[in-house]
Amino acid sequence: MAEYYEAHPALFKERRVYSLQEVNIDASPQQVDDLKKTLDGSKTFADFVSYLKANKIRFTGGEAVRAAEQLPLASVDQFAKMKDGQAILNIRTGGAQVINLAASRPQPVSLQQATPAIEQFLHNERKRQVIADDLKALRSSVPIVYMGDFAASAPRASPASVPEPLPVRTLSPTLGDEVKARQQVDVSIESPAASAPSASAVDSGMGFKK
Repeated sequence: MAEYYEAHPALFKERRVYSLQEVNIDASPQQVDDLKKTLDGSKTFADFVSYLKANKIRFTGGEAVRAAEQLPLASVDQFAKMKDGQAILNIRTGGAQVINLAASRPQPVSLQQATPAIEQFLHNERKRQVIADDLKALRSSVPIVYMGDFAASAPRASPASVPEPLPVRTLSPTLGDEVKARQQVDVSIESPAASAPSASAVDSGMGFKK
């Protein structure tokens, strides 16, 4: 437990709670390049949203409050390095997603507080690995048999294995009090070109008991 705790400071002793603003943008590849440049050149996130509105670029947006353990594990260290007011752009099919770190506050947890969550996470990881190994062994040991007319034209090479999709993993917060959502920046995230922008509900995060 202690080794995992020390290896992941962003989840535990340097844990933060993040107030996030997110916009999902419909854009072509060329527009995405322009969005990157505009985001880099914008002094504030509000300036970037104003650019989207002025150029009639379709987007929807929302706000959420999430603790570090509620983020995908692959993103925890990235957010831990960000300062308040910084934003990241992720390219997605049909456009891009921009996430702005409106504000954050430290909320560290001790090894004792974190131990139940770490135990549950490592237990789930072991089960996931066992299932993945079993599926891999099953695919490699079961041949495909072609019958009738299909036998003559059957490929000689062994069939390619189907890659196992990687789950989005988070450290499940098994202990803790509710983290209250607070609107940090009053920014109207609404696209004039979209008929009904879907503002996602502000999520309530689960912290650790103190």
